[in-house]
Amino acid sequence: MFKKGLIYVVAICVLLTFCVGACNIGVENGISVEDITVLQMTGTEGYKILTVADTHFTNEGSAEDASMFARFDVLVAETAPDLIIIDGDVTYDTNKRIAALTVLGNHMDTYEVPWTMVFGNHDTEKVGLITPVSSMEEFEMKREEQSQLLKTAFQYCVYQDTENLYGNGTTVYNIKNSTGEIVHSLFFFESGDYMREEDYEYDFVSEELEYTNIPVNYSFVHPEQIEWYSEMVDVIADGGEVINSSAFMHIPFPEYKTAWELYAAEGNNDTVQLIDGYLEDALSVSKVNSGLFTVMKEKNSTTNVFVGHDHANDFNLLYEGIHLNYIGGIKLITYPSVDDSVMLSLMGGRVLTIAEDGTVTNEKIYIDDIVE
Repeated sequence: MFKKGLIYVVAICVLLTFCVGACNIGVENGISVEDITVLQMTGTEGYKILTVADTHFTNEGSAEDASMFARFDVLVAETAPDLIIIDGDVTYDTNKRIAALTVLGNHMDTYEVPWTMVFGNHDTEKVGLITPVSSMEEFEMKREEQSQLLKTAFQYCVYQDTENLYGNGTTVYNIKNSTGEIVHSLFFFESGDYMREEDYEYDFVSEELEYTNIPVNYSFVHPEQIEWYSEMVDVIADGGEVINSSAFMHIPFPEYKTAWELYAAEGNNDTVQLIDGYLEDALSVSKVNSGLFTVMKEKNSTTNVFVGHDHANDFNLLYEGIHLNYIGGIKLITYPSVDDSVMLSLMGGRVLTIAEDGTVTNEKIYIDDIVE
């Protein structure tokens, strides 16, 4: 089932009040919890994370790009985060990805707040909607080019990734409280863009999914990433209690749809409860279940998962003990099935706050509530 060897190396360096590095050492190579990048609380009021999704920046001087940045500015000013995360589809519909990402990254640096991101399906597409690069080699080249820019070009960007895993950007950070205790971990997953020929070889891929020369089926978190996640949960526990964590990726896994359909049919029950938010968009989940959600339940670490992708969905659905969160979009992209006024009313971000004792709060912040 597994296609790649697992070799990871972690290099730690200090930037401002936190540690950043490239996470590249595997458990078999002797990684310890001390090797994992640390995000340090600077006081006793906790650690606040603002996550947004689907900035879809084109760098064409459009009114839509300007409005996206204006919304972002409002959210950052209102929430005063310690970390900002963009949950995929950062750039859009451009042959000049590096130029667009450079402009966006420079804007992010003006907040003078640590920031990072995961990639989405649109981040490596050619110009035009749903025109992905065809080969895995071209996909990896474009991801790597952007990844290197994130690692080197910006003062406040704390992006890192793990070598020899699918795509770019799969990594983990530990949050420490004021006494130096690890109270939470943040896992980031590359969820890819679209399935390519080699992806159909996995035994968990349904035979009903047929390969086409033009990729059309959304990709998924790959087995070697899931094995890495399982190992890292154990490393972070360091022989003691499992540390609670949150996970960030762009494309939702199939349980998002399963959970919503159960809620829609039965309402709140012992298995699923709607905490907040709305579903106004289709559930465009991956059609492949690679087993990530099952492993998350088995490891008993991850309590919140955050995805982008479906711009008019922003719900927090507690399903089998794990909060499945949509963030909702921050840039207006006209959908035939969703009225623009509805899309605009849902725009904002989610704020995840990690308290000194590790307690987690999760709140959707709407732009309309800030500027009304």
